[in-house]
Amino acid sequence: MFHITIFALGAIIASNASAHQVINAEAGRVGPGSTPAVNYQMHKAIELPNKPGHLNRLAAVDTQDKPRCAADGVCNLAVCSATQDPDCPKDLPPGAGAEPATTPAVSLETVDCTSTQSVDILAVAWNLVDDWANFERTIESATGSNLGNCIRSRFRDNARVICEQQTNCNNKGRCVLGRSSPLNKTTRIFGTFFNNIANAAAPDRRACYAALLMHEFSHSCDRVFEQPRAEARETAAFTYWRTRFPGTSGWTRTGTNGTGCGLD
Repeated sequence: MFHITIFALGAIIASNASAHQVINAEAGRVGPGSTPAVNYQMHKAIELPNKPGHLNRLAAVDTQDKPRCAADGVCNLAVCSATQDPDCPKDLPPGAGAEPATTPAVSLETVDCTSTQSVDILAVAWNLVDDWANFERTIESATGSNLGNCIRSRFRDNARVICEQQTNCNNKGRCVLGRSSPLNKTTRIFGTFFNNIANAAAPDRRACYAALLMHEFSHSCDRVFEQPRAEARETAAFTYWRTRFPGTSGWTRTGTNGTGCGLD
């Protein structure tokens, strides 16, 4: 089997002598407080053992610097893409960045989802929770309404997201992309949404998930269906994700046929 030597890129700078956590693109991003964790010594390159018969992946650390994707002497694939971090080599293979794992920080449930769908949903939830203070300020500034604790709890630990692979369309051809009910922790995502993003790059897909989940969790947490507020939050969440994780130029929230999420 083809092998890529697994290694951490760069060395830990002197100001970051504390323990950091290993990231593996295949196993997923390891969140705070979870295992496995590896202590690193500053100024020492990291080499991780190879498992015979397994395809290895690149690994990297999160130095916790602010901003995390700035030049700090470490390729922080834990929180940045290779193009975002100036310390990352320019010839990394596609998909070398880290993915999140289900951790104590994020434990929402996915049901009947493909592996890609589950990873995308968890990636969105992990990153929004990890940057919640900034995310919350961004959404509230854009919409003029408070998010409150309920939506954060949906992303963090108590949502149940069911992936319905089939479409849900009426006799006029209008198709539902997602559905939630007030005070209900279950959200359903339908086939039309998955079809819209099927061939999209990961940053584009995840911008769509951030927007759709924000919309549906807003319905879930509100006592009545306040459509304008849910739609405003949806738009703000999409913009936030695209700003933080730039994707394909021209990808939009409302576009279809390979140009966007198909949300309206």
